[in-house]
Amino acid sequence: MAYFSRRALGRALHRGINLLLKAKDAILVYCHKPLTVLWTMLLTFVAQSVVIAALWLLGRNLGIDAGLTQCLFIFPVTWVLGGLPISIAGLGVVEASTVGLFVRLTGTPAETALALVLCQRLIWVVASLPGAAVHLLGSHLPGELC
Repeated sequence: MAYFSRRALGRALHRGINLLLKAKDAILVYCHKPLTVLWTMLLTFVAQSVVIAALWLLGRNLGIDAGLTQCLFIFPVTWVLGGLPISIAGLGVVEASTVGLFVRLTGTPAETALALVLCQRLIWVVASLPGAAVHLLGSHLPGELC
């Protein structure tokens, strides 16, 4: 048993060192391209803002009287919370935290906030279907293995 744990620890250490080396290489590449980093961050901010604005409009149609600035706070915070390794894909964590923040910060009824959150989850599921098709068809595998 001790041999197995030493071997596993050795593999984990080797993989960790490889990941750190790759991260170092990426940092060195992007240090020489500061405009690329700035452009990427700007594009990320715009893309996330568009998604949040769409969810805000959806919420307005559901009768949620929350401002865009409140949504610009609530959604990113709950998405970060959903990234915690507590559940698979933040399932339940995102929903509960989003409903809780909408109820506390905007006075939205819990049922209406839950409807918005379930619409958000449905949008994520539908947007993920093309990726599922890639994996089911094996398109992500190298040519020899297909």
